[in-house]
Amino acid sequence: MPISKQKLLTLKSSIGGYADTIPSKKIRFEVVRKLSGTHSPGLLCLLSNVSLSGYYKFLKRRNTEEEKDVGLIRELSTKSKRKHGYRTIVMKLAQRGVCMNHKKVLRLMNKYNLLAKIRRKNPYKMIMEKNQEHKTAPNILNREFHGIVPFRKI
Repeated sequence: MPISKQKLLTLKSSIGGYADTIPSKKIRFEVVRKLSGTHSPGLLCLLSNVSLSGYYKFLKRRNTEEEKDVGLIRELSTKSKRKHGYRTIVMKLAQRGVCMNHKKVLRLMNKYNLLAKIRRKNPYKMIMEKNQEHKTAPNILNREFHGIVPFRKI
């Protein structure tokens, strides 16, 4: 079925220009997925310079692996009450027999906001320590350092 030039230009503009301006295939697949309700996926794939079979593969395996990995990471993170960082999570995954790169764990923890809560120092404790530094102790010895009995002056 032939398409008019006007319709082709409007589709290209709705995709965001030419495919060269869209950076990665993943983003192009996402654009095709969003616009597939109004236009045919075959035409959208043609306009965005991606293959139709690649688009259907993308739909099939989109987040299944990532969801499984995030489920494991989320389980370990909540089990530790979000006290473990990505390095500890990687070690815990290795103990379970799951081999996952530390960069992937960090990326997923950032993406799904699973990073460890950073424990901050108590500011009031620091203020008290600074106040203690400037206090002078009472002069009990009056510079008499030698006592009559060993180890006993006061």
